[in-house]
Amino acid sequence: MAKAKTCFVIGAGFISLLTVSALIKVAPLNYTVVELEDQVMPQLLDATGGEALERGMREKGIEVILGDSVSAIEPSSHGSASQSDGDGTRHSALGTRHYTITLGSGKSFDADMIVCGTGVRPNVDFLSGSEVKLANGVVTNERQETNVADVYAAGDCAETHDFLSGERVVHAIWPTAIAYPGSLSWNVTELFGLASASVGEFRDRPGLEPIVFHNAAANIYRKLLLDGDHLVGAVVIGRAEHIQDLGVVQAMIRRKTDISKWKHMLGGERINYGMLAYETIKR
Repeated sequence: MAKAKTCFVIGAGFISLLTVSALIKVAPLNYTVVELEDQVMPQLLDATGGEALERGMREKGIEVILGDSVSAIEPSSHGSASQSDGDGTRHSALGTRHYTITLGSGKSFDADMIVCGTGVRPNVDFLSGSEVKLANGVVTNERQETNVADVYAAGDCAETHDFLSGERVVHAIWPTAIAYPGSLSWNVTELFGLASASVGEFRDRPGLEPIVFHNAAANIYRKLLLDGDHLVGAVVIGRAEHIQDLGVVQAMIRRKTDISKWKHMLGGERINYGMLAYETIKR
């Protein structure tokens, strides 16, 4: 990294962008990010939230390419004085490796450094052929028990029920490590100077009512999703103060709180979550 000038990033998901957000604080390189989907953070943000985060990335000087993928990575003779080691990889006289990245669209890029974050899956292969039931992860019930007596699974490897849909999921977060009636998607991070968070459902679908506050000039975006009079999810992009109360939202989702009395208050820039929590407890 100390000798690199360019960095190419494969994937615009949580791990890749967390890595780049950390790198740009210490390495002023030229960064290019390519993502197969048509938005950044497609697994954690809706389209508008993705656009807000993408704006934040571009403001930091990061080039973002959407709807494209990497088809090849090859050693490159980029640079005036270079040499090859035993595996064919080229090095400059300063010792920097160089690569040429070719995309499915035919575009090509030279880079000294590559970050690859194209998705993960639970490392459960060692259980293949055992009595423990596997699907996408280790299948568990609401007490994190597997189908084998006295064998439990927790965290990133555990596949349990989604709290909202009831479908089997691998959320790959540590809250999926305790006994409760379902796992709830829940991610909070800081990327490129923006606080980013999602909990529960965050994409529009028939039957859900979105309540949105959006200040594009300030790059602040919040969407609460309601199923009737109950919160089922939220996505927020902004500053730290805009996401600090999402714990209340998570609690209201889990308790299936009736918020019909306060629905009219949810579209403003600031929501008095403390009051909502107090009123909920009173009821």
